[in-house]
Amino acid sequence: MTQQEEENKELVRRLEEEVFAAGNVDVLDKFLAEDFVQHYPKGRVLEGLAAFREEVESELAAFPDLSPTIHEVVAEGDLVVTRLVVRGTHEGEFMGHAATGKEFEIDEMHMARIEDGKLVEQWSQADLVGMLEQIGVA
Repeated sequence: MTQQEEENKELVRRLEEEVFAAGNVDVLDKFLAEDFVQHYPKGRVLEGLAAFREEVESELAAFPDLSPTIHEVVAEGDLVVTRLVVRGTHEGEFMGHAATGKEFEIDEMHMARIEDGKLVEQWSQADLVGMLEQIGVA
C-alpha cells in the first residue's frame, strides 16, 4: 500500500469521527472539496459542499447521537471503500416523520474518490428501509 493510500484511508476515518460521530459539520471543508458530489441509490445526487452540509445537518438533527463504527477501510489508488455500522436514536424529524425515540442499527458502504487530500466524489449505500422499519415509520 502506498503512503497516499494510507493517507486517504486516514482522511475517511477522520471524516467519520470528526463530522458524524462528533456531530461537527463545521469541519466538513477540511475533508470535502467545494465541488464535492454525493451519489445515492436510484440516481439521487447532491452537488456541492453546501448541499451535502445541509444533508448532514438534517441527519444530525434527526439523530443527534449518531454513532458510526468502521469495520473495514480499503484503498486502491484514489478510491477508498468503507464498510461500517451506524447506530442512532430518532430524536428529530426525518423524511417528514416526527421523532419516535426508537433506536436503529444499519449497515452502510461508501466509496470515495479523493484528489489533493479531499473527497471530491462519493457513492453511498445504506439500509434506509431497515432504518425506517426500526424507528417505526415504515
